[in-house]
Amino acid sequence: PQYALIAMPINHFGERVRWVLDLIGADYEEFTVGGLISAFLRGRSVPHLIDRKSCSMIGNSDECIAYLSAVYVPTIQDSQLREKAASFLASNEQTRIWNQKLNQLGHLVQGWCYFYILAGDMDTEGCLTAWGAFE
Repeated sequence: PQYALIAMPINHFGERVRWVLDLIGADYEEFTVGGLISAFLRGRSVPHLIDRKSCSMIGNSDECIAYLSAVYVPTIQDSQLREKAASFLASNEQTRIWNQKLNQLGHLVQGWCYFYILAGDMDTEGCLTAWGAFE
């Protein structure tokens, strides 16, 4: 496949990129990594998208989606799908505000998860289950 998505399970940042890849019909494979481990050991956050055709590695879900919109969508052969994808991924003031709210919510959810995982006296099973640790 042209694209590789490196993401954590059950994380809205990776889900957004995954949904867009599915929506536009891009050929990709997914690799699951732990977010904290990836950040500490590799110095990279997740998700990130690798475009094997251009040898590009794009980090941050907003940048991944913008990249796909600019680079992949114009190459979609089916004109109806191309127009729908371009319309769906169009960036304007309203979508930027919505993306900012989604990103804030994502950080709040991550903070909630980290609180329960890192607090020594808390039961972490529910949080870890919701985060996909037992998949």
